[in-house]
Amino acid sequence: MEVRRIIVHAVKKEQHNHEAEIQFRPAALPLNEKLKGFAEELEKVYKSKPGKIYGIFEADTDTFQFQNYLKNYIQSDTDQDFIVFAKQSTNLFKEKLRSAQASTGGYLFFLDYIINSTRYLAIIVVTDKHGYVLSPETLDMLDNISLDIEHLAMGARINCTRLTEGEETKYLSFLRGTKGITEYFISFIGCKNYQSNRESTNLVIHAFYDYCNQNNFDPAERRNLEELLYDELKGTQEVDLSAIARRIDPNTDEFLTIMLEKEISDGFSPDKNIIKKLKRVRYRSAELSIDFSKTLLDSGRIQYNESDQCLVIRDKAGVLKKAIQIDE
Repeated sequence: MEVRRIIVHAVKKEQHNHEAEIQFRPAALPLNEKLKGFAEELEKVYKSKPGKIYGIFEADTDTFQFQNYLKNYIQSDTDQDFIVFAKQSTNLFKEKLRSAQASTGGYLFFLDYIINSTRYLAIIVVTDKHGYVLSPETLDMLDNISLDIEHLAMGARINCTRLTEGEETKYLSFLRGTKGITEYFISFIGCKNYQSNRESTNLVIHAFYDYCNQNNFDPAERRNLEELLYDELKGTQEVDLSAIARRIDPNTDEFLTIMLEKEISDGFSPDKNIIKKLKRVRYRSAELSIDFSKTLLDSGRIQYNESDQCLVIRDKAGVLKKAIQIDE
């Protein structure tokens, strides 16, 4: 990870109060090993957090101005313009914060960094964590205040490489919070969810089969998990990826990690037609249409021979024979 620039500003606000004030840092933080370690920890925690939404910027650049500040900075790419960009963005954040009565603000970190030749710009809100330490001289108990990195309040990350190359794909992610927090932070960034419910549902199912293949589950285990995932998706109006992962994979984070790697937007509404893939096998071409329940595979009435790449349908009742109209 190559850290290019980092700056932090403090936005202070009392809960249930509309007013907020900013404490600006006049210059970027000096780059050293300690700061690099801090940036790597922030990136690690952000990447591992479920509850993210993936999208693109809103088209209305007059209403959603953060993207204008960011694009100006990316184009100029100077230390001074990074400071200007962060200050403009923090002022905008303050204005949006006024609409979220329950929020208390925090430390707004701006990070410009590169991972594997891809440039990112992250905006992370970090709050204080109160704790205790022992004095090394007297072993007296002392108060301690530190940054609560493990419990990031809010955050967004923009793939600047994708953004500047004009790729028609998601280049923006942000952490979901409570409803009020999410709304004002979405408005601050100006994010439009890029994934449809259909796409998100497909990605969950693809992640599920990747998980099954990696664990070499036998057909019976796979079918049980298919039934479980189907019931979970069918029974919810808003998907919580963490909750689903715990149901499918209660002992590890493997399934959740696979879903996070696929950049699935959390909180989507499952597509009822797509989740039927967990219960049925469907294929359609111009000449052929196949649709059957996976229970027929369990019973042996339908078998797939991998070596011959043949689908065998056992027609004991002769129904298919009559449909095909074979003359005896």
